[in-house]
Amino acid sequence: MAKQRSIPVRCLVFLSMMMPFAGFESRAGAEELLAGNDQQRIQGTWLCIATLNDGKQVTKYVGVRAVMQGNRLTWFFPQPDGKMQTTEALFQIDVSQNPKHFDWYLKQKSDQIHKRLYILEDDVLIWSTNLGTEDRPESFSTGRWQFVMKRLVQRN
Repeated sequence: MAKQRSIPVRCLVFLSMMMPFAGFESRAGAEELLAGNDQQRIQGTWLCIATLNDGKQVTKYVGVRAVMQGNRLTWFFPQPDGKMQTTEALFQIDVSQNPKHFDWYLKQKSDQIHKRLYILEDDVLIWSTNLGTEDRPESFSTGRWQFVMKRLVQRN
């Protein structure tokens, strides 16, 4: 019997609140993770549309873009002067974990791994993290930060 995947209630509530922004009409499918090749499905340009810090919605990091191509990750952080600060990194995912793992690191600092959990549902990517190189959260509800990313451009 296949292991049932569950999403914590806190994440489901947050996801339900964010669905209109992400283009979902209902909660249908939010509890069921898609099968398939996540490495291919995660490729593209993603925009942070919502952020939670310790369970509270905040605006920090909203507007940040992440571009994933192959195993390369490029962060684009909006600056007050309208320019973007760019950070080059590499990433890898582990779909065998439950919840799934997303790790990234700066090219020049491969020993400093930023450990996240993720859910990939159609054109929505949700990350849970403690930020920086702190320990990976054990579950979505224990991560200090959650980010909802909406796909802008898909790469094949």
